[in-house]
Amino acid sequence: MPLFYVALLPNVVGASLDAGHLGVLMMVSVAVEVVVIGGHVVLAGRARSLLRTPRIVRRVNRAACGVMIGAGVAVVAAR
Repeated sequence: MPLFYVALLPNVVGASLDAGHLGVLMMVSVAVEVVVIGGHVVLAGRARSLLRTPRIVRRVNRAACGVMIGAGVAVVAAR
């Protein structure tokens, strides 16, 4: 993520960025990352508790199989 910011920031902000605005920009970036990564952690915790039951694992495997078969059919149909 930092490499993305280093590559993108000069093109978006320009040369008028001072230390105060940079600090605000850094705080907003960290806050967004905490919310997004925190959401991923919460969802992963819920998924972990669900995936402990064999019935749910079987359903997930069957759904993934259906998606892969559908993708294969779509690739063949596109040719």
